[in-house]
Amino acid sequence: MSWIPIGKAERNACVSQSGQTKGVWSYGNEIPESVAGITETKTYWAELRKLPKQSLLYQAETSYQVNSDDNASLLSDLLREAQYALEDWVVSFLERIYDIFRSAGEQEKVGKSFGIASRHSSADASQAKHFNMILKQCLNQVFASIDDKNFETAVRSVESFLRNESLPLASKFSSILCEAVCAIRSCDNDGYHSPGLDILLPCLTKNLASKSKATALYRIRSLAGAVRLAGPSVLKYKNEINSILEYALGEIHGKKIFKAGCKFLRHLLSSQCECYPIMTEYGAYLSDGILGKPSCLGSKSIKWHVPIGEQIDFNTKILTNVVFTRLSGLTTLSGITAWDSINLLEWRCCLKLLKYSLRGSISMLQESDGTLVSDSNLDSFHPHEIFLNSIAKSASKESWQYIYTVRGILSDFIGLLLALIANGSELAVDGDSKDLGIQKRSFENAIASDVKICKETSLIASLLSVRRGVFTNCVDEKSIWKLQKSILDDRMLSTVRKEILAVMRKSGQMKPPSILLYCDGEEGGKSLPRRMVAARIFYFFQSLQRDSSFEIPRRLRRRRKSVQSGGSLLAFSTGLSELNEFINVSLDFTKRKSPPKGDQCNLYLYERLTDGSFALACHTSAQVRALGYRLAENVFSRFGWFATERVPRLISSLLLCDSNQKGKHGVLSCDELISDDSTTNKKRLSDVLKGVSNLLHIGKVVKQIIFSEIHRLNIVKILCRSQKIISLLPPEEMQKMTYYYHGIFTKIRSKYFSLSRIGNRSEVVRRECFDFLISAVREEGKDQEISNDVTTSVHWRDRLMSGWFLLTFVDEQDMNCNEELVDDMWHSCFICLLEEQGQPIQKLSLGLIGRLIALSGNQKVSILQGKMTDEIFCNEFCKALVYNHREDASIVGSNRAQWSLGVEAMLKDSQTNIAPRIVFPFKRMGRGSTTFMISHAQLLSTMLSKLDEGHQRASAKLFLECAKRLASSPPSEDQRNELCTSAEIFAGISSALLSITISNEEISDAWNLILIPFFSDVMNIIPISALASFSDAVRFILQYSKHKQHEPLTMCIMSKIEEKLWRRESRDNEVNAASTDGFTEQSKWIGIMCSVLIELDNKIKTLKPKTWYLTEMAEKPESYSTVANDGDSDFESIWSVVTSRLVPLMLGALAHPYQKCREQIAWCLFCICNCYIKFLQQSKRCQDDVPEKNIADPGSLILKTLCGLKDSPDYSPKELQLCLTTTRFFIFYCLHYGDNKFEYAKFILPLLPIAFEAVKPDDQGDEDSAVDSDVRMLQAQVIKGYRYTIAEISATCFMTYNNSGDISKVLASLDDATHHDSWQVRHTATHFLRCFHGCHKFLLTEKQLKKTTRIVTKLLADERKEVSAAAMSALTGILASTLINDIEIMVDKYAVKANKSVMKKKHQGKELFGTALENEFKRATKQQTSVYFLCAAVLSRPYDTPKFVPKALAALSKHSYERTAPFTVREAVKLCCREYKRTHMTDNWEVHKQQFTQEQLEALDDVVSTPHYYA
Repeated sequence: MSWIPIGKAERNACVSQSGQTKGVWSYGNEIPESVAGITETKTYWAELRKLPKQSLLYQAETSYQVNSDDNASLLSDLLREAQYALEDWVVSFLERIYDIFRSAGEQEKVGKSFGIASRHSSADASQAKHFNMILKQCLNQVFASIDDKNFETAVRSVESFLRNESLPLASKFSSILCEAVCAIRSCDNDGYHSPGLDILLPCLTKNLASKSKATALYRIRSLAGAVRLAGPSVLKYKNEINSILEYALGEIHGKKIFKAGCKFLRHLLSSQCECYPIMTEYGAYLSDGILGKPSCLGSKSIKWHVPIGEQIDFNTKILTNVVFTRLSGLTTLSGITAWDSINLLEWRCCLKLLKYSLRGSISMLQESDGTLVSDSNLDSFHPHEIFLNSIAKSASKESWQYIYTVRGILSDFIGLLLALIANGSELAVDGDSKDLGIQKRSFENAIASDVKICKETSLIASLLSVRRGVFTNCVDEKSIWKLQKSILDDRMLSTVRKEILAVMRKSGQMKPPSILLYCDGEEGGKSLPRRMVAARIFYFFQSLQRDSSFEIPRRLRRRRKSVQSGGSLLAFSTGLSELNEFINVSLDFTKRKSPPKGDQCNLYLYERLTDGSFALACHTSAQVRALGYRLAENVFSRFGWFATERVPRLISSLLLCDSNQKGKHGVLSCDELISDDSTTNKKRLSDVLKGVSNLLHIGKVVKQIIFSEIHRLNIVKILCRSQKIISLLPPEEMQKMTYYYHGIFTKIRSKYFSLSRIGNRSEVVRRECFDFLISAVREEGKDQEISNDVTTSVHWRDRLMSGWFLLTFVDEQDMNCNEELVDDMWHSCFICLLEEQGQPIQKLSLGLIGRLIALSGNQKVSILQGKMTDEIFCNEFCKALVYNHREDASIVGSNRAQWSLGVEAMLKDSQTNIAPRIVFPFKRMGRGSTTFMISHAQLLSTMLSKLDEGHQRASAKLFLECAKRLASSPPSEDQRNELCTSAEIFAGISSALLSITISNEEISDAWNLILIPFFSDVMNIIPISALASFSDAVRFILQYSKHKQHEPLTMCIMSKIEEKLWRRESRDNEVNAASTDGFTEQSKWIGIMCSVLIELDNKIKTLKPKTWYLTEMAEKPESYSTVANDGDSDFESIWSVVTSRLVPLMLGALAHPYQKCREQIAWCLFCICNCYIKFLQQSKRCQDDVPEKNIADPGSLILKTLCGLKDSPDYSPKELQLCLTTTRFFIFYCLHYGDNKFEYAKFILPLLPIAFEAVKPDDQGDEDSAVDSDVRMLQAQVIKGYRYTIAEISATCFMTYNNSGDISKVLASLDDATHHDSWQVRHTATHFLRCFHGCHKFLLTEKQLKKTTRIVTKLLADERKEVSAAAMSALTGILASTLINDIEIMVDKYAVKANKSVMKKKHQGKELFGTALENEFKRATKQQTSVYFLCAAVLSRPYDTPKFVPKALAALSKHSYERTAPFTVREAVKLCCREYKRTHMTDNWEVHKQQFTQEQLEALDDVVSTPHYYA
């Protein structure tokens, strides 16, 4: 309907207008004209003539260029034709809408619940909401776009539908339909009216009282939609509207009709006091009378409905007669004092009526000081207030008075009602209490106990304090509008615009893309319907209303000092008499004569509503408490400063120190409630504590707490004594209160930050807080404020909470200014560490120790001197590290720890404070163990560095003794953690000792006297499962050490390997004496050596001494920064040991009989090669001379040995298979852990022939059948493993990317493999080639592609069916990515070969010999090659039929007979034709069929058609 875009350009391109801002230029304004000009060319009209007559774009009768004089008549004819088509379309469209209405609710009736309506989920509600939105927009646009004649036809259709059918289940849909029909429309005299309302309202109101309840409900809901956008046209039907309100809001027609009447009242009031665009302005307009060209918004302004004085007077009268008159009747009802005589239903109806009326008229209810708006003080008021003040002046004096007084009166009334509810709920408890005191206050208790009354009261209070307009969903609607705008983006114009921007940026006339201009607007190159423009303006108006709900409270706050408050806050003594008095005096508008006072501020009323929300939040009902919390949250969102005065009251309630504050800010006195030990008071106390805890979750309240040291101290006392307060509650409430306290803790934890201390007062409060926390952690004293007689121990959760606050609060300033406080915190940590074994607080004490050490800086910690040399402390500290790990899920199960609520969060914070995070490992090879905790090693290293030199070695020995005991622990559920802790202790102690030693003698003594003896003993004890943890420990030690610092460790490991590693001496004596020590120990030492090699490449001289990850993210950059000056000779000496001693050992043990050892040997060989490659890389980046001649390359020796395994006569068959297994592991590590494509191609590609050769099964002819059986089983495993490895190599393209030389090497290896004698090798090579081509097809050169095709083609005629089938599959993939022209040439070539290679007539009873046999073999080879090639060509095009496909199918059909081809060829032909039939002979067969000639179709039918029985 609104297809005409806006945004026509009015200025020439690249011309700076004088009226524009200086420096602003316009580009691309001619784009819309050039696009529209296409429709005026002869070519465009000629193409239109060629369209078929069935096309909607066919315009043969008007397909000619018209003169300027004929434009008007031609345009008129076109519009008239469009009008006729639109009239028929609208009627048909409405019929479909009616069908949707009739089917509403049917899905529930026939749902899955056997006739019972299913419960609706959130997804159902969201879907219904979206459907209603789409239906509303669609109907509004339809009725806004049609002219008056078609509109009348459509309205008559709607009238007939509403009069003849009643669909209660579709009442919501009918309301939307009536809203679109009755929306006001523009008139010829620049006015507006609602012809739809004139037709539908008499129809819907006729004999309404005599209709059934379902019909009445349906029509009232339809009327609610009809008046929603009807504007002043409603004023003509005052009598009918009054009769509808009188009927719907009566007491005898049921609650459904009453609710429908409330909605009708809401939409009626909203239509008379709100501004909204006239619906016909949503329609499209022609620009300059030319179709198809963009129109400017300024040429046709959008008209809006703006309320007039008569409408305001009408709203005032409706509210006075309908709402306030009924509210005045509550005085009669409240005069009844008997418990069972109170009409609670009438109270609910009155409050519901007030709620709906406020939702419709809240925008016209202003503050009392709004009367002071004048030209001199406009800057002090919000634009929304200024606008409403101008509207109010056009109304009568009574209405003007009503606008500026009703909000204050209703706020006062709701405040009294909230006070009455608070008064009634003071002693209201569950159960039938018969106390006389409750009987005297039966009215208050009845009101307070009614949840629905409390709900309506809270919603009304929220409306009065928060809402300043009717519309509330402007944010969501704007999001939907933006989505629609992005959908309507013109792709062509956007592309041109982007090209222009790119050209302007390249020429230097525009800034880079980081600063771009907006692309919307009238000249932004985007076409938007007029409907969307009007909707966007309307959303801006709604957002302005919403903004006023924030700005008006701020204005009231600014005037608070100069204006009297005007009243008192919430009073708990409010009762029946006060309420009756207020209703009689204030709610009777017929008696009110005093005008509103502009010098009075209603801010105190909103404070009373806030206190009322506090009272509801402490109600005995959980539903009411939730309502009170939401009300307080809404009020604080606008009046956030109210929290400043009320936070102390909330805190005092939880501290139980509010004996003289009963009822203050709507909260009962908790101190008075605990004075009586009755069950009733305990229950009431729990309700109050729940409400206060909920209120402390609000963001504004948390903000006030965080920004005050006193409030922080109080909240610490609350949370750290929570269990003592919980113990005062009934047993069923204890667990619930834990959740409420956890909510407070979560808010404080998420928003905590350190405050700067200003003045002595802050220091005093902070010291008091620390003293309280330390005493709570130490479990000293008793709680004087709760119990003065009994001394009880502090609950473990309170101690843990105190430790968390101590961990979080302490900062560097505390450490530097108060030594006594620091000593107290250290002693608290030691107490928790020694006494609370395995408890959460012990884990938290580790974090506190790490926090204190981190804050101490480079200073020595004297208090650690004695503790670190104490054997008992060291033992307990090591046990604490063990318990700080997670439980072993393989032993105790995978369930999470059953901690109490919030404990996991505290322990998480503790873990982050044990040690700062570092980058470890800074290598592609990640950590081997998931349980090894680097923070433990860092903590021990840092603690040891805080000691004097005399205490460091003694402490190190004690910790290593503890680590040795942990390493020798027996199997248990803690064994894994104990072994891991042993590795962590070794890592931390070693790192600390190496960081403090300087001379070579000290380094040698540290290793030989302390570290190596421990390490050697532990390696003999630990199981193989702990190897990963100790490998990570060794890597941690080496990461920040120099070559000379870890050279003794390397030599020790090397000597252990030489001593214990298995060595093959001869074929007769395969097992030597070294193997008696056990293969497990050999595997452990080789694994440790691999860890040394991984970290060795970080110590090369070419690495810069200070790099970003060492200076910024590492813990000890200063000790590592000296590597560059004195590490050359050390690295050369270590590398010479590796190349001369380690490499020969590893190569000699390739046939190791233990699988784990073979894996470690392969990993060790890879690490050696990787280390040398990193050395070469760093040498290229280094500017200095590198002594490469002294650094031997072990890779050549390794490759030579591995490549010569097959030809070596020294290995037995079994040893050969074991060596091949080790080689496969080496290839695997190079493939998955190699991080450089060029260098690792050096290791993978030379070993590729070995991999193919390993797939070949060898024939074993040994006489010993038992050995032969073992070898064959081992060989089967080797073949299976190499098949997986070859598949991985073929699918990996990182090693050959952008390196055509490597691809050529791969193809050369494949060419050799395809000529292998074993068909298994050829079969594997074929599959390799298929995957390799799929991964590298965009990297292959033309020469390489031809070679690939030639290799596969040769395999098509292989004697093994498996090989030829795999070759055809590979060729299919190759041809699928080949150019069609090239395929056509090859198809023609092989079609000729196929025709010439047809099998001749068989020679019956004759055998072929000599030349005849050779010729027959060549013919069969040529036939199979050509046929398989043509089959691959056909199968390569599964979705289309190029020209070469029919040729190939025609040639293949000749080979489908037994007399012309062997069985394998015939099966391939039939398979190809069946696949072509399955993929092409479908719905699009007529399109594919056009590519065939008649002969080709007959040839295809001969193959794919089923033979007839009589054929």
